[in-house]
Amino acid sequence: MKRSFLVAGAAFAASSLAACNQSPQGAANVATEGGATQIASGVTAGSQPPPPIPDYPQPPAPGPGYEWTPGYWGWNGSDNNYYWAPGSWTQPPQSGLLWTPGYWAWSNGVYAFTGGHWGHRVGFYGGVNYGNGYGGSGYQGGEWRGDRFFYNRAANNVGQVTDVYTRPVPPAPHNRLSYNGGPGGVKAAPTPEERAEIQAPHVAPTVEQAQREHQAVTEPRLRANQVAKGGGADAVSEIQRRPPVAAEARPTVERQVSQLARPESRPPAEQMRPESRPAAMAPRPEAAPPRPEARPPARPAEPARGQDDRKPGPG
Repeated sequence: MKRSFLVAGAAFAASSLAACNQSPQGAANVATEGGATQIASGVTAGSQPPPPIPDYPQPPAPGPGYEWTPGYWGWNGSDNNYYWAPGSWTQPPQSGLLWTPGYWAWSNGVYAFTGGHWGHRVGFYGGVNYGNGYGGSGYQGGEWRGDRFFYNRAANNVGQVTDVYTRPVPPAPHNRLSYNGGPGGVKAAPTPEERAEIQAPHVAPTVEQAQREHQAVTEPRLRANQVAKGGGADAVSEIQRRPPVAAEARPTVERQVSQLARPESRPPAEQMRPESRPAAMAPRPEAAPPRPEARPPARPAEPARGQDDRKPGPG
């Protein structure tokens, strides 16, 4: 069943606020179109915490307009094992959007995942230091200036991109903790600004992000036990270089989220009603041909009067 890109409204806000109050498994699901679904909120991994974040080099930015979405641990329930979903440079669904990473958190005796999303601000991601500008709160790796994204060279491998600046960022911790709360986890709670961001409309992960995760979950070298042995580096590099989806899929995705990403373009009531949104990826019905203009029926022509039709005159 297809689900909409927009993750917004009262249900999302209430469930996400509950997530920040130590119940992340109550947050709304985050899904994409195109036959792929990224790891959704509410996935639980029992009492086994995710491993530390592995230290893989960031590839150079492929060009302007790409944003870094950090790697994270996913959970494969079929073999009860974590797998590493590599970070990647991703084009946002619309200019002006920033990525809030997902995170694991201890809740009611289990570790539960809250999925990532796109939005106009970076929200709460558990205080986890993913590196490359995601130091646990906010984002210091880049910023939008008008319709152009500028990269912080102190946080990113900018490659040949020229829209850059330099601003110091805190180094990643040595322990590389990957989860919030619980025994030995990161101790962090959302700030008032991050709580406000939870209630704002969000855009779900792109098709490309979901495709990369699918590649990761089906790659044996990226399972936690193999990554711990140092066997995941080649797989990470391969996935980061591999084109995830056909190029023609992108315009369709962008059309779907273009109006959903900006709350100011829609009335407040519609922002909160999922049923008011058009079905994702549904073909537009062809416009009906114009109806012909109604005209009054033509009057029959009067017969021509001949000589015999004249009235006789007086005799």
